[in-house]
Amino acid sequence: LDSAKKLVRRIGCLPLAVDQAGAFMKQNGFSSANRLNNLYNKQGSKEVSIIRWKNSLTTYEQTSVLAAFTAPLQRLGEIDCDALSLLRVLACFDPENIPLDILILGAEKARACLASNTELASPVSRKEKRPVPGEQGKLQPLTVLQSVNTDTTSAGVPLDLSPLLERICSEEWLRGACSHLKDLSLAQTLHGEKTSLHIHDLIQQVVVQQTAAAHESSEDPYHALAVAILSQAFEMIGDVGSPQAWTECERFVPHVMSLVNHVGALPINLLGLLSARVAEYFVKRGRYNEAAALCQQTLEGQTHQLGAKHLNTLNTVDHLADVYVRQGRYGDAVASYQRALAGREQQLGADHQDTLDTVN
Repeated sequence: LDSAKKLVRRIGCLPLAVDQAGAFMKQNGFSSANRLNNLYNKQGSKEVSIIRWKNSLTTYEQTSVLAAFTAPLQRLGEIDCDALSLLRVLACFDPENIPLDILILGAEKARACLASNTELASPVSRKEKRPVPGEQGKLQPLTVLQSVNTDTTSAGVPLDLSPLLERICSEEWLRGACSHLKDLSLAQTLHGEKTSLHIHDLIQQVVVQQTAAAHESSEDPYHALAVAILSQAFEMIGDVGSPQAWTECERFVPHVMSLVNHVGALPINLLGLLSARVAEYFVKRGRYNEAAALCQQTLEGQTHQLGAKHLNTLNTVDHLADVYVRQGRYGDAVASYQRALAGREQQLGADHQDTLDTVN
């Protein structure tokens, strides 16, 4: 009992931290807290220096959580490195309820897209197949855009993570991976009408922060894969304006918002297209404030990454103007239409269909 009390104090007396320590002991067959205390003592300042603190309210909780999660995350990587990669992908979604059927559907569609576009893997093919800017209509159905990142396939799937799609599509492997997450108290399986996963908010934050720190100078590949999976799954809905599709559309909304709000994420390319379709769904439901907010966030990212005069940016400006009209914000709508019209006339010409659509 004394050793257990010492361990609880050592990891901050936080229930979630204690839960993680218990899971670690169970996985390693520790019969008492003495062995875990001894492990901390032996490691000294190398890996557990983060648990040596005075009880400060500014760093206390964060320090305890990081210390508690280090062991189970390392253990997961030792058991199955692909399961750890899966957790990093899952951490990009809304952690409250991650539907496994959507995850599997998106992975299967992304895998099929890769198989049917293998010829696009070479730089020459990518150049020949690249979509012509400006030939997108208003709020078209979601299509796959090429990424300027040479480490990303035509389906938006990072090359290094493409084998993970095969894993996710395997029912046996996915079941085992979810079991590992449950055993290590990193995720909880929710059994309802459809099976889903729940990840504690603090676990999500730790995983996201660690992943971001490892990819400071480049795009987060796990976020990119999460976007590709969700985009492919959402494309299967078809007509988002059909009331019969609204229940299914709503299941995607929290996850799209989580992807858009992800640390360091910019809603361009595939994520920009996904955001546009969800904004279209909001408009069809009369949820104009949500549609405007999503368009504005997309526009901010496109302006920063692509430039104010890029045709994708101008498309979003035009979509935002449509939403402003529905909100009755006619002054804002006119200003946005004028901006889109001026940019399209300059780049596409006065007689181009997109330019004429804006005039109309």
